[in-house]
Amino acid sequence: MQPVMEEGSEIMSDAENRGGSSTPRVAIIGCGAIAERYHLPALAKLPGCSAKAVLVDPHMQRAREMADAFGVPDAVGDYRDVIADVDCAVLAVPHHLHYPLAMDFLSSGVHVLSEKPLAGSVAEANEMVEEARSRRVVLCVNQTRRLFPTYAAIHKILASGELGHPVSIRYLDGKQFHWPTASGFYFRQQPPRGVLFDKGIHGLDAICWWLGGKPEVVSSQNDSYGGTESVAHVRLRHGQCDVEVRLSWLSQLDNTYRIECSNGVIEGGIENWDVFKVTTAGGHRETRRLGADERSYDDFGVRMLGDFFAAAANGSKPLVPAEETIDAIRLIDECYQQATRFDMPWCDTWSKTNEQ
Repeated sequence: MQPVMEEGSEIMSDAENRGGSSTPRVAIIGCGAIAERYHLPALAKLPGCSAKAVLVDPHMQRAREMADAFGVPDAVGDYRDVIADVDCAVLAVPHHLHYPLAMDFLSSGVHVLSEKPLAGSVAEANEMVEEARSRRVVLCVNQTRRLFPTYAAIHKILASGELGHPVSIRYLDGKQFHWPTASGFYFRQQPPRGVLFDKGIHGLDAICWWLGGKPEVVSSQNDSYGGTESVAHVRLRHGQCDVEVRLSWLSQLDNTYRIECSNGVIEGGIENWDVFKVTTAGGHRETRRLGADERSYDDFGVRMLGDFFAAAANGSKPLVPAEETIDAIRLIDECYQQATRFDMPWCDTWSKTNEQ
């Protein structure tokens, strides 16, 4: 998918301003699992990009190993050493570092692609967006599921009214946590944020996008006793549409979505990017298959990075502009603010027994 040029856009890349080539000088900040599995393989598939890249990680041995593995010539330990020398930065770092690092790069005129979520709060996200706007640089977010042809088709169906208005959405996303995190930061965040912040940002961002706005929180429950939550259940409402989102790091859920509309139903797997099913009000059921070059989730990294570089070079609108993801961050903030703990009598009984 080619990016769409924004009318009147005045964004100009540093490479163009300095008379450089169209291949950006990019810094990959963080050499953890997401960089190893997603960003660096994608970078290697974009002609000439790895040769002009630099990897940044305070653990220099890890950085050098990744540089050797992916044909990147340079590795440094401090991102501040490269700010003046790059056009673009990819933030593949723990969540709490997105805001401070992005602000440093943006204020120096460097385009930024941040891992999801964009920031830890709405206030931080708004400040990042405003800084990018004032510096006339690109700020976008790796919300990969927005790139799925299925998710884009659903967005179009709901916006067009093809099946009437949405009545309910059920979104299930859960499996045992197995991400090969290099730092373990998922379980050390302050304030504690777990599956809702990690997995939930995918589904809640898609739901905000599909509905064209942020739903209101009806209820928010999780299994936290003051630390990181592993299971969450959220109920929302947007106009006439009721929304249910279930998330888990502990057990396998159906990992499906079901969108009931006034004149039909849309359903599919949350990570199926090329096929979903539509049932009309008359009972006609069809499977819609969509073309996609990608064969795995990680393949979308090529499209995400390529789009980011194009937006930085020519001022086009990126596929996932940072400002469009703020509704989901605000929604997550509200879910945490209103969260209550599940009724878990087996845990309460165990705790009381061990206190005696």
